[in-house]
This record gives sequence, C-alpha cells and structure tokens, in this order.
Amino acid sequence: MAEQNSGVSVTGLGDISMIREIIMGQQITEYNRRLAHIEEWIQRNEEANRQNHEAMQRAFTARMEQLEQLVMQNVESLNQKVQHFSKTDRAQLSDLLLEVSKKLKE
Repeated sequence: MAEQNSGVSVTGLGDISMIREIIMGQQITEYNRRLAHIEEWIQRNEEANRQNHEAMQRAFTARMEQLEQLVMQNVESLNQKVQHFSKTDRAQLSDLLLEVSKKLKE
C-alpha cells in the first residue's frame, strides 16, 4: 500500500508540474527572459563600473603625485626663505651686538 502511495505522489507531482506549466508557463518564460536581461545589464554595468573605477584611480594617483610635487616645491622654497632670513637675522644681530658693545665701551 505504501508503494502505491509513493507511486501516486510521483505521478501527482508530475501532474502538478504539468498543471503549473500550463497555467504559468508563459509567465515563467517571461520571468526567465527578464532575469536574463537583468543579468546581462548587471554584467555590462559591472564592466563599465570597473573601467570607471580604474580611470578614477589613475586620475587620483596622478593628482596626488602633482600635489606631492607642489608640496615638496613649497617646502623647499620655505626652507630657502628661512635660511635667507636666518642669515640676514644673524648678520643684523651681529651688527646690533657690535653696536651695543661699542656703546658700552664708551
């Protein structure tokens, strides 16, 4: 009796699948077509996004290198100004100290 029930359920499942295919076959086909279209769209967008990401990365790297060069140039320029002012200040301080010492001797 158990064997008959299992035979009926397999046959019943086959019948249910057939009924489902008859009732929803066109909708399932349409959903599969839409899903395939969406998957294709996603793949195209993934490739475009990857290319955009790489281009943005290259542009960012180039701009960072330019910024680094600009910062280094500004630092060098500031160092040169500091050295110049330092020498000038030392010379002025030396002259001032000489002048003060002369006045103290008088």
